Amino acid sequence: MRSLSAVVNNVLRFHSGGSSNLKPTKLSDALRTAVNFVQPLARQTGVLLTSQLTLGATEIAADATELQQVILNLVCNALRHTPVGGLIRLGARLECKSEKQIAIVEVADGGSGIRAEDLPHVFEAGFTTTRQSPGLGLTVCQRIVEQHNGTITATSELGKGSTFRMEFPIL
Repeated sequence: MRSLSAVVNNVLRFHSGGSSNLKPTKLSDALRTAVNFVQPLARQTGVLLTSQLTLGATEIAADATELQQVILNLVCNALRHTPVGGLIRLGARLECKSEKQIAIVEVADGGSGIRAEDLPHVFEAGFTTTRQSPGLGLTVCQRIVEQHNGTITATSELGKGSTFRMEFPIL
């Protein structure tokens, strides 16, 4: 049922275009809420979901609900491709980039990975490698991250898993 709800939410979000209601938000609080929400789903599928948030009280201009949607989409994708007994890690930390601090959020799994020829297309609307998905989840993630003045990238190795990295400017 959650899967169906997530698909409906993605379709609605994709077609609405949406505009974010950005306000100062403690990034670690938004991420912790998202992890707590999706944790039962991970347990139910036999996958360990861990989080390591080293952001302290760092704030970004964000809509917490939309950030949680991004984490939900990324973790649900990871769950589809991670075997029972596998691991999904959510990490968040600060890094310096061009003499400014930015918040880095990564969702990494030890799943099946993404083929090299598919990797450039994962954020395209309608792109999917499974029949269970309309191919909108990662497109929605990219739109939300960009509305938060951030960027999202994906790296992957077949048979070893994938990592989705988001960068956000801090306040």
